Amino acid sequence: PYQECLGYNKNGSMGKMKFNKALLSNKFSDAVMPMLKLVVAEKALPFEPLIPNAETIEAIKAARRVELSKAASLNGLFEGLNADD
Repeated sequence: PYQECLGYNKNGSMGKMKFNKALLSNKFSDAVMPMLKLVVAEKALPFEPLIPNAETIEAIKAARRVELSKAASLNGLFEGLNADD
């Protein structure tokens, strides 16, 4: 069920890789299960998770405290977002 193709490995270098033909299937589970098996086998995610910076962390905390700013319109929202520029 595997076919070789060119792609990037975990080091970021190009090389021959194998991919599962099931990823080309129309079924969602046929695409997800091989990826989950890979995660379990390698005990790692196939991508680098995003690590939020301090500003993003503070925004998440403010959202959880429901300290969100409100805008009456879309234009008002953009004016507020661009106020610090």
